[in-house]
Amino acid sequence: MFSNFLSDHHDITLNKIICFAPIYLFLF
Repeated sequence: MFSNFLSDHHDITLNKIICFAPIYLFLF
């Protein structure tokens, strides 16, 4: 259950990085 929580959190973080990557590339 704890490992499930970690994997879900990691997926969410990865999705955020993928979503915001174009913005960061555009700004920098």
